[in-house]
Amino acid sequence: MQKSVTVISCKYSYRENIKENYHTYNSLEEASKEIFDSTNCTFEVLQNDERRIYLDIEKIDDTDTDDKIVNGLIQKVMEYYKINDKDNYVLTKNVKSNQHKGLSYHLILPYKINADDLMKSLVAFTMDNPEYSSFIDIGVYSKVRLFRLPDNCKMRPNGLDPEDVHKIVHGKFEDSIIQDVNDVPSIDLSHLRDRIDRVTGNEIRDAKKKCYLNNMSPDKEQRLTERIEKIEKMLEALMSKLNVAIE
Repeated sequence: MQKSVTVISCKYSYRENIKENYHTYNSLEEASKEIFDSTNCTFEVLQNDERRIYLDIEKIDDTDTDDKIVNGLIQKVMEYYKINDKDNYVLTKNVKSNQHKGLSYHLILPYKINADDLMKSLVAFTMDNPEYSSFIDIGVYSKVRLFRLPDNCKMRPNGLDPEDVHKIVHGKFEDSIIQDVNDVPSIDLSHLRDRIDRVTGNEIRDAKKKCYLNNMSPDKEQRLTERIEKIEKMLEALMSKLNVAIE
């Protein structure tokens, strides 16, 4: 039996993202009217520690018309987690993202995992498979996270963009609910536990930065790097005056 689902729908702007606007339904069927209302941009509210494995895959060159990169990434992820049923997943595809260049995908696997373990294991994955490190967004595993549901358009300052939408290209909508973990098995992380436990805070920050910088112009990247370095130096000087060590 599917557990409850919590969603939020934005009609005018992301400023509507307040807890008072969260709606919890007893089932996906009850939530479907809100989810598929074309006048809304509806998100699943991720607020539990246990979630399905999910990846936000971004900025793949749109000349990759036969999806070679994302299909290779999916297979690598399956091998990494030692998943044998390699056809059991949900994949959405967005070909008109205005937030960044290229193709965007959401991958959801029917295996239960702690959100912190998911983030650290994927940081380790990007370090061990650097060819995919610039495509996986490590910034989507916060304690409370909104994750846009399939068939929902992106919110823009002047309203919804009907072309900026994730369409399901593999799997079923009902399997895209990340916090529906009642009937899915826990992923076995025994072979990855040592690797996960060795992931450091600096490695997490570097992984987040790498995806963010992907496809950024060299000039903008240089300005951003200089700004970050300046902030880090100011922070080190301040912490030194306070006699506090930076770990």
